[in-house]
Amino acid sequence: MSVKQTWMFIFDQAVSSFKSKIKSAECIELIEQLKSFKIHQVILEATGGLELEAAQALQEQGFAISIINPRQARDFAKASGKLAKTDRIDAAVLAHFGQAMQPAITVLASVNEQALQEAVTRRRQLVEMLTAEKE
Repeated sequence: MSVKQTWMFIFDQAVSSFKSKIKSAECIELIEQLKSFKIHQVILEATGGLELEAAQALQEQGFAISIINPRQARDFAKASGKLAKTDRIDAAVLAHFGQAMQPAITVLASVNEQALQEAVTRRRQLVEMLTAEKE
């Protein structure tokens, strides 16, 4: 899966490729569509957080996901002789990467765990600010 700001490009060898909008409603439709395929693992390229909503939704529906470093994907594409870079090619390269390299499963924190992490981070920031003002 190649995730861009508004579109997600999906590659499956059985259906070649297709694209889907990233918005929440379309994400639900995408997951329903993906359930009809025999998917063992979904490979996403880290794109500065754009992939997280889709990854979280997929994980909640029971899909095994792997979020990989973009450099790994690009190096793999070059080694495979894929020098062109388009969204459809990226999606196909990620699918091939997943089959060949079998990357480790990424386990994301649940929505509640993420909220707790954000609250703890914010508390730490406030404590640091208060400490700095007292000094």
